[in-house]
Amino acid sequence: MKYQLLFFIGYIFLTSCSKKINENDLNRDAEQLAMDLCHTQWVETKLKQVEQKIIRLQDSLNLVLADSLKADLSFKLRKAKDGLEYYTEQKSGYVKNNLEEQNKYTSGLYSDPKNYQLLKDKANELLSKMPSCVSKEY
Repeated sequence: MKYQLLFFIGYIFLTSCSKKINENDLNRDAEQLAMDLCHTQWVETKLKQVEQKIIRLQDSLNLVLADSLKADLSFKLRKAKDGLEYYTEQKSGYVKNNLEEQNKYTSGLYSDPKNYQLLKDKANELLSKMPSCVSKEY
């Protein structure tokens, strides 16, 4: 009886310590993580582009003397600043979502650091194959 109880406790300990992850779960979660990172990278590049556009518009506004051109540049500058505000809010939402997802992963199936590292490596591999993670609009 003692040995059966000891064996049972040992079995439970070993199975709970070494959580094996299913390849399908790993692929699904890595894909989701890669998409989340991709969205964050995209909005970060978009923010940099809008910031550069604002700088160019401000420089142009300082050089222009004609009122009609100043009005047009002022409108474009206002629009770019609105875009900057929008993308800043979007980035903060993505960052918050990424932290929530990371907490979900590290407290669940990927609580073992080796499994979480495996997930991150797989996600980074997928991310490197995603060409659309950088905004190219401006």
